[in-house]
Amino acid sequence: MVIKIRGTAPSEETLLSIPANKEVETLRQKVGRFVIEPRGGFLLSGKASNASYVGMDFSWLIRSVTDLFPNPTKYNFFYQSEGFASAFNFIIGIYDVVKSFFRIEHALKIGDYDGTIDAAVDLTRAGVQTGAGAAITAYRPVAVVVAAQGFSSASLLGRVSYGLGQLATGLFGIFYMLCGINGARSLFRCVKFYTKYYQKKTPEEKYNFLKTYLDVSKEERRALRHNCRNDEKLKQKYIEEGRTILPLIYDKEKKCSKVSKNEKKLARIGRLFVENKLKMKKEAELTRLIGALAVKDIKGGAPDLDKLMSTVQGVAIEKIVINSLAVVFGFAGIAATVAGFIFTGPVGFALVTLAMIFAVILPMSFVDAYSHYVDLRESGPGKHDKKFLIINSVVALIAMGVSIVLTSIFSFGILPILLTLLVSGVWLGLNVISYRNILNLERKAKEEKEEKEIQESSKIINICN
Repeated sequence: MVIKIRGTAPSEETLLSIPANKEVETLRQKVGRFVIEPRGGFLLSGKASNASYVGMDFSWLIRSVTDLFPNPTKYNFFYQSEGFASAFNFIIGIYDVVKSFFRIEHALKIGDYDGTIDAAVDLTRAGVQTGAGAAITAYRPVAVVVAAQGFSSASLLGRVSYGLGQLATGLFGIFYMLCGINGARSLFRCVKFYTKYYQKKTPEEKYNFLKTYLDVSKEERRALRHNCRNDEKLKQKYIEEGRTILPLIYDKEKKCSKVSKNEKKLARIGRLFVENKLKMKKEAELTRLIGALAVKDIKGGAPDLDKLMSTVQGVAIEKIVINSLAVVFGFAGIAATVAGFIFTGPVGFALVTLAMIFAVILPMSFVDAYSHYVDLRESGPGKHDKKFLIINSVVALIAMGVSIVLTSIFSFGILPILLTLLVSGVWLGLNVISYRNILNLERKAKEEKEEKEIQESSKIINICN
C-alpha cells in the first residue's frame, strides 16, 4: 500500500545551502538546511516593469479620452507617438516568458501544482503580451507615416497599419482574459482560505491555524516513512535522492563514502529531503495567501501576534481587492475587445471606449499603481532595472519630440501638445522615481557593506592587540 502525498516525488535539484545559525546535530536538521532555489535570478524588478505599466496605463487613459473629443484626427500624432509606451510590452513580455518558465520548473521540483498552473497561465499571458507588444511596435511608426503622408485606408500602408492595429487589439484582448483567469484563481483561493481564517476567534487560534498550513504534520511524516518501508520502487527513488545530496551533507570524503554504502541511511536522507520539499511547497502556498513578510515572521518563531495579525489582515484586503479588480478588467477587457470588432459605428465605438475606460483602464491602472507602490517600498532592485529605465526614458523623449513636431507642422493646435507634455511628464516622472529609489537602495547597501568591513577590521585589530 502506498499513501500518496502531493508534491513528494523525488527528483534531481540544484541546491542552495542556507548557513546554519547554530550547530547542526541531527540528520533532519542537516537535510533541512538545503532549499531549492528557482533559476534565473532577479534581472528585472517591479520597480522598472511596473513603472512602465503605470506609464502605459496613463497614456492609454488620456488617449482613450481623446477618442471621445470632437475632431479626434488632430490628436492623431499625439495618439500614435505617446502610444509607443505600449511597445515595452514586447520587452517585459519576453522577460516574463523566461521568468514564468523558471517558475514552472521550480514549482514542479517542489510539487507545487497550484504554483505550476499559475506560472503556466502567466507563461501563456507573457507570450501573448510579447506578440501584442511586437505588433504595436510595428504599428505605431506605420500609423504615424500614414497620418503624416495622408495615405488612405485602402492604400498598402493603410491596410498594413489597419491589420497590425487589429492584430495588437485582439492579442491584448486575450492578454486581459488571461490576467482575469489568474485573478479568479487567486481570488477563489483567498476567499476559501480567509473564510476559515476569520472563523478563528483569538490571535493564538489564528496563529496556530497559520502554523498548520506551514508545518509538515506528524501524519504526513508518518505517511512518508510508511511509503519508504513498504514500496520498494519508491524506496529506490529515495536512495537516489539521498545520493544526490549526500556530498552536501557530509564534508569529509571518508564519511560520505561510508554512508553511500548504507542504503537504509541513504533512503532516510532521501525521505527527509522529500519531506523538506513538502515544507517548501507549503511555504510557497502560504506565501501566495498571506505574503512573504507574514510567512517570515511565522518561520522565525514566537512572533508579535498583534503585529502578525495586522500584517495578515492588510494582505487579506490587498489580495481580495487586487484580484477582484483583475477579474473585472480581465473579463471586461476581452468582452470590450470583441465588442469593438462588432460595433464599428460612431455610437458603438463611443460606448466601447467608455466601457474600456471604466471597466478596464481604471481598474488596471489601480492594480499597476498599487503594485508599483509596493515594489518601491519592499522589493530589491533587479540587475537590469537602471538600463531598462534609461531606455524607457529615451523612448519617452523621442515620442514626445515626434508628437510635438508633427502636431506643430500640421497646425493641430495647442491642446495635443499640452496632452503630450502631460503624458510624457508622467511617463518620465515614474522612471525618475524608480531610478532614485534604486540609487538610494544601492547607496544604503554600500554604506552597510562599508560599516560591516570596518567592524570586521576592528575585530582583527582587537585580536592582534
